[in-house]
Amino acid sequence: MNRLLRLSLVATTLVTLAGCGGPEGQSSEQGAAREESSAPAAEPAEPQPLEEEPAGEVVEIGGGPEGIVADPETGLVAVGLREPDELAIVDGGSGEVVRTVELPASPRHLGLAGPGGPVLVPVERGDALVRVGLPGGEILSETTVGKFPHDAAAGPDGRIFVANEFGDTLSVIEGDEVVETIDAPRQPGGVAVTESGLVGVIGVSALDLEVFDGETLESLGRVEAGEGPTHLSAGPDERFYVTDTRGDAVLV
Repeated sequence: MNRLLRLSLVATTLVTLAGCGGPEGQSSEQGAAREESSAPAAEPAEPQPLEEEPAGEVVEIGGGPEGIVADPETGLVAVGLREPDELAIVDGGSGEVVRTVELPASPRHLGLAGPGGPVLVPVERGDALVRVGLPGGEILSETTVGKFPHDAAAGPDGRIFVANEFGDTLSVIEGDEVVETIDAPRQPGGVAVTESGLVGVIGVSALDLEVFDGETLESLGRVEAGEGPTHLSAGPDERFYVTDTRGDAVLV
């Protein structure tokens, strides 16, 4: 794998890195209290002027980059842009933008349905999930989901799970159709699926991680997720990794 793609993969991992953890044995009263939390969602700090040259190679992509995902099969890196609303598809070896894809609304987090694509693009103000093919960049489908979709992840059986941030729900997609909508922790901002099909959802206002059975959609329970969780990734051994932005920590 070439150097730029390796750097892109590291960046993707760090941006979405998440870890699920918290004290076990939380009482139902404690869980209810956290669910009713009205704490504002954690947001990234304001960027500060650079004091030294950044590591690696800096590539001009476009305006308002938001989400990123790297595909190990094609060697392409997809970057969601918000000024204007586009998906930039970048050659992971040269850093060249090989094409841009116009989107119906602003993207947020990006996902990958599997090696080779397609790219999963939640478009927030469009209340839809757009699937973009690789390497060609064609829009394969646009599926209406819940209110303000923020993140999407694919399960091992091909199901797609979309976290609807302002709907407090999780949309379950099979093919191009929403087959189920289930309640999620308040303001779901990150979703990830393990290799065995466990679905984790971060509630950025509830401050919880809730885990579902990806097949039955039954909730398997919740754990506390720090002071201000924002992003989630799934790892081996049925583990989730939570980025606690406000708490300056990664929880496992």
